[in-house]
Amino acid sequence: MNRWRHIGLITWATLLALGVGLGSAYLLVGQTEPLGSVRVGAWRAWPDAAAADANPYSRAMVARTGTLPLAQGEGFEFFAVDDSGGRALSGTCLYRIAGPISTTRIWTLVAYDAAGRLMANAAGRSFITSRLVTRGHDGEAEIVVSAAPMPGNWLPLATEGRFMLALRLYDTSLSMGDAIRDMKLPTITAEACP
Repeated sequence: MNRWRHIGLITWATLLALGVGLGSAYLLVGQTEPLGSVRVGAWRAWPDAAAADANPYSRAMVARTGTLPLAQGEGFEFFAVDDSGGRALSGTCLYRIAGPISTTRIWTLVAYDAAGRLMANAAGRSFITSRLVTRGHDGEAEIVVSAAPMPGNWLPLATEGRFMLALRLYDTSLSMGDAIRDMKLPTITAEACP
């Protein structure tokens, strides 16, 4: 009888350890702010995702999402799922993205649905680039993100649910590490939410 008790305890302990290990790995891989991420206002960056020495959780997240992060020499990639006030981005709102962007050769701003897919919309585009925007007298661009058509720099949405924005800075003069926290990135302000 004592032997079966020991086997039962060993089995239970093994299953518990397996459950805790797999559960913690699932939580780390599934979170929106992975290990090694950096926040700059509403924007989140994951600078080591494409590094040769990326941690195993970062590699698992890349494999799970199917995304191809920018290599360290290509530039920086930032994501926003919340506005600058900390509220989740919603397709029912109108957002204004304004403010300086750190020096870069070119940048792109892309809208994705909550599942990370590009949104098909009536305008036929889900992005805007630094080469397409009109700028004010101060040299900065203001971009309106909304489902309703807007004059000027407009990034169309095709969802009433949650969405995310990706800001990619290509060929920037800034280096990795702590310099990423010093980058200048625009604010995301909700101006009209029903």
